Amino acid sequence: MMITEEEVAQLRKENQELLQVALLRIEELEHQKTPPPAFVKANVKKPQVEETRG
Repeated sequence: MMITEEEVAQLRKENQELLQVALLRIEELEHQKTPPPAFVKANVKKPQVEETRG
């Protein structure tokens, strides 16, 4: 099956339109502020405990 130049042009146009919609949606999502998570665990290093066995 051969794809005509007209079909290729139509598919390119559709792809370009879909790409523009997707890029706009990405931009909208990037500008939305997301709330911080309900829980936040501090990055605290645990002190090293040396084991002494005698």
